[in-house]
Amino acid sequence: MDNAYQKFFKEHAGYPKFKSKHSNRRSYTTNFTNGNITVDLDRGRIKLPKLKRVKIKLHRKFL
Repeated sequence: MDNAYQKFFKEHAGYPKFKSKHSNRRSYTTNFTNGNITVDLDRGRIKLPKLKRVKIKLHRKFL
């Protein structure tokens, strides 16, 4: 925290931000290789390599 304040006053880096260790969002990251991820927009599901078909709720357009 002391480091953040020193940078703020010296370098005008911006205000220090609180970063929680415990996020309420669960995330999953994977690599897209050989078409291993498929999306079924009609049924609202996505097939991920290490998981099965997972229900999704789209809030934005999917390209």
